[in-house]
Amino acid sequence: MTLILSNADVEKLLTMPECIDALEESYVELAEGRGVNRTRSDCITPTSNPNAIYGLKSMDGVIPKFGIGAVRINSDIVTFPKKGNNVVREKVPAANGRYVGLVLLFSSENGEPLAILPDGVMQRMRSALRTDWASSILPAAMQRPSASSAADGKPARS
Repeated sequence: MTLILSNADVEKLLTMPECIDALEESYVELAEGRGVNRTRSDCITPTSNPNAIYGLKSMDGVIPKFGIGAVRINSDIVTFPKKGNNVVREKVPAANGRYVGLVLLFSSENGEPLAILPDGVMQRMRSALRTDWASSILPAAMQRPSASSAADGKPARS
């Protein structure tokens, strides 16, 4: 049975430490060639508003260790207002005052749809992780014996 979750459900079910652990394991699986992902796809078109564009974005990946395939889809209206002397990129919550992003999870064992959920909570966690990246996930990954230095390609630790 496919679970249909809300942002409130996701907030109750997923903690930041769990998110960090899952990301770390996923990046190891990707780096070691067991997981796969596809580059994000962006479809950008004009809208009826001459000052806005529509963006449909998707990205996906599979981590066999977790038995999960995931697709993330975003449907955004974006404007570029001038603020002071700068032009900034600004997403507009145009869908009845909401942003629209969904995650679809599938079993990589039998193809069954497992869950459909909004990406809001995970997006906020991702934003928080950007600032914590250098102090949490990256050092842990670099401590692995198989990790390499980007500069010389040699193991980070002997």
